[in-house]
Amino acid sequence: MDIQKQFEKMHRNYMDSIKYEGSIYHTIYSDDTCVDDDLPFAYAYQKDDDSIYKVYFKPVDGWQDMDDASDWVNDWENDIHHIEQITNNASDTVDLLQQLN
Repeated sequence: MDIQKQFEKMHRNYMDSIKYEGSIYHTIYSDDTCVDDDLPFAYAYQKDDDSIYKVYFKPVDGWQDMDDASDWVNDWENDIHHIEQITNNASDTVDLLQQLN
């Protein structure tokens, strides 16, 4: 199954497009469980290499006491802490998308 078909199966479109260091990342999934090392993150797809990344954000003060994850970051497009690649080929990307579904 290709990546576009998996997106369609998930009934999911890109949430946002984030430009960072010359690349475009399309956020595809985030909720209040997406936290690693005390940083909130979103899963993002990069079409150029068919890979999934975790886009980590700089949270606002007191974010851990907030119920709504959408309030954790002031600017979801610009307050990026770092980005970490978690898949590096189309097959692994489709597998991860199926897990997120």
